[in-house]
Formats: sequence, structure tokens, C-alpha cells
Amino acid sequence: MRAFANGRLLRTSPLPLRVTLTGFLLFVLAGYASSLAILVWKTGLTPAGVAAYYLGDDSGLRFPKELHELLENTHFHVFIVPMVLLVLTHVFFMTSWSERARVALTVLAYGAAALDLAAPWIVWGGGAAFAPLKIGSSLLYHGTLFFLAGACLYETWWAPLPPEDGEP
Repeated sequence: MRAFANGRLLRTSPLPLRVTLTGFLLFVLAGYASSLAILVWKTGLTPAGVAAYYLGDDSGLRFPKELHELLENTHFHVFIVPMVLLVLTHVFFMTSWSERARVALTVLAYGAAALDLAAPWIVWGGGAAFAPLKIGSSLLYHGTLFFLAGACLYETWWAPLPPEDGEP
């Protein structure tokens, strides 16, 4: 945690730390890409598909989600999502972005995550009219995470090196 607290930039961090963080970021990207792929596969990323997934459909081939299914999914995600965000935003705070931008993107990431965790409940309790909320929240959440991870990878390996002390 010392690496996060002393103002160190990703680009000037020691190679072992940069390699470790790169491994984490690549796994985050793969995990969230697969999460998005599952969402597309299960819902078609359409309001009708989202509604059918959570509320069932008239064909009888899809049954409404039961309370315990939503609880189990929420239980798992309410623990893992904040852990991933905690690490990812800490890494992002090692970038050369302004403090205002880093704080804003961190707030956006946590807000998008909270909305995405709430969206299934809103669709389930409120009906099909709320299905677009699930699509929007998922795209916002995944987009924010992809952006954060991509920005961190860029800053780790390709960002210009800061000038040495005494250089203009």
C-alpha cells in the first residue's frame, strides 16, 4: 500500500510493481469483457431481453427470477465489486490525471456499480418499463471500468516519462 500513498506514478514505478499491476489490469479487463459477453448472451442487450431474463416470458421457456436468485447474485457481487473497484481506483490514483478527474472517475465508477447492482431489483420489482435502466447501468459500469483499466495500462507503459528534477 506504500506505493499508493507516496505520490508515485505508474510510469516511474519499479518494473516488478508495473508487471504485477499489469497482470491485475489484464485480468480485470478479461473478467469484465466476459461479464459483458454474458449479459449480451442472456439478454441480447435489448429491453425485451432484459425483461424476459428477470421477469420471464409468455413462451414458458424463461421463468421469472426468484427472490433467492437475486439475493444470491447480489450477495456475491456486493462483496467482489467493491474489492475490484478499491484496487482499480487505487491504481488509477497513481496516474498523472488531475486529482479532480481521478476523484470524479472514482465516484462515477462506484455510482455506476451501485446502479448496476440495483438495476435487477428495479426491473424485477418495477416491471419491464425499467429494463432500459439495466442496459444503461451495465454499459456505464463496464465502460467506466474498461476506461479506468485502459488508462492505467497506458500510464504504466506508454505515457511520457515526467521530466527529471532540474529539467524544464
